[in-house]
Amino acid sequence: MLFRKALRACECRRSLICLEDGDDVMDYLESRGPFAEAPASTPALVLLDLNIPRVTGREVLRRIRSSAALRHLPVVVLTTSSDPDEVRECYELGANSFVTKPNTYEGLVEALRALKRFWCEVARLPLK
Repeated sequence: MLFRKALRACECRRSLICLEDGDDVMDYLESRGPFAEAPASTPALVLLDLNIPRVTGREVLRRIRSSAALRHLPVVVLTTSSDPDEVRECYELGANSFVTKPNTYEGLVEALRALKRFWCEVARLPLK
């Protein structure tokens, strides 16, 4: 809930899809299960928490990078950890960046604004 509030505070004009666990993420990205009937829509960017339930963030990242249809997606790991081994592992798995969630709401909003600026305004993303 706090994360969604912080995203709204960033005034992102793009559609945001928030999913609760790794199974839902992969079902959404691969248009299957509860998302099989939804119009196919590949996101421009994936913000991925390592600690999501069921299928972990690491496994979601592995699956995205092993899929020919999804491997082009930019994936930003956004997690509470700052462990250098986890940072290294995520980059080895193909993360485009690794961001440690700030401890305050204001810090989270600022981090999300910086991500929005870079990924939505500065970086060139592949066409869908």
